[in-house]
Amino acid sequence: RDGALPLEVKDVSISFAGIRALDHVSIDVGPGEIVGLIGGNGAGKSTLLACISGHLQPDDGEIHVCGKDVVGLPPEFRPELGLRRTFQDARLFPGLTVTEAVMAALDRESRSTSLSALVRAPWVRSAELSKQAAAREVIDSFGLSDWAASLTGDLSTGTRRVCELAATVASNPDVVLLDEPTAGLAQREVEASLPILRSLR
Repeated sequence: RDGALPLEVKDVSISFAGIRALDHVSIDVGPGEIVGLIGGNGAGKSTLLACISGHLQPDDGEIHVCGKDVVGLPPEFRPELGLRRTFQDARLFPGLTVTEAVMAALDRESRSTSLSALVRAPWVRSAELSKQAAAREVIDSFGLSDWAASLTGDLSTGTRRVCELAATVASNPDVVLLDEPTAGLAQREVEASLPILRSLR
């Protein structure tokens, strides 16, 4: 967007009860770039992601998403700037099917007005059919077709993580933060997920 880097973090610091969790951390992520954070438990990886996503506010430093300063901006507004985050516990509504979860993510991109829906305007039905087709395409590309009608709460840990990733990608983000995307997965699930992560770019 306007030539700005998708993500710029400069000198971010944060402390908890006098313990320095992040100490002047800087990182730049360019278009199409995949950057991994490596470190042991307690190294500050999730804390940095929480600062970038707005779930924590740093004590010092700057964070820019697509050229926009987001320090102080609540997490619910950051998706409007193109930032999405997944969590270690795959936060999906358990009462939705895989298709519905992906369509809910697509809703953020193409909203119909409530009034249009109430009066059953013809373009709402057309938009809904387009959304269903787009959801099928995303589901197919992530290898989730066999689970399209399954409730997300009934999925295995690995499949639920892939579903969350599919929903994240469906919302067409500029920056995706993945918090330990392979944690808790079986080896075969890890091997299957790596090509998916590479394909995100």
